[in-house]
Amino acid sequence: MSAERLLKLTEKYLKQVIKTISFTNNEEIGREILGAVKGRPRTEDVEIKLDRICEEIFEEFVESSKLSVRVFSEHGDYGDSSPEYLCSIDPFDGSGLYRRGFEFEWYSVLTFFNLDGNPVVGGAADI
Repeated sequence: MSAERLLKLTEKYLKQVIKTISFTNNEEIGREILGAVKGRPRTEDVEIKLDRICEEIFEEFVESSKLSVRVFSEHGDYGDSSPEYLCSIDPFDGSGLYRRGFEFEWYSVLTFFNLDGNPVVGGAADI
């Protein structure tokens, strides 16, 4: 069943994000500003390198899963143009705090929906 595969993908992704951010924070990398977040003023939110790192992890996992998914992220949309599932994701929430060196309120959240907009699987990591 695809819902089980979505759940496994979600768990695998969130575990990898936690592992990656734990390593990245110790190295103090990923804080560089890459640009604005579409639809938001720079004073509210910017994309940092760690946002991109987490997004790339998810994109790679989706591609390797062979699931038909269209992804909607604050950093762009990608995936199948005729998907079986939709996904909404914030790969790293808390980038402003992370960039300033605060070690709290970091999350990664995502939800998979069927084409009718009903949630199928969701997950969140409180990093």
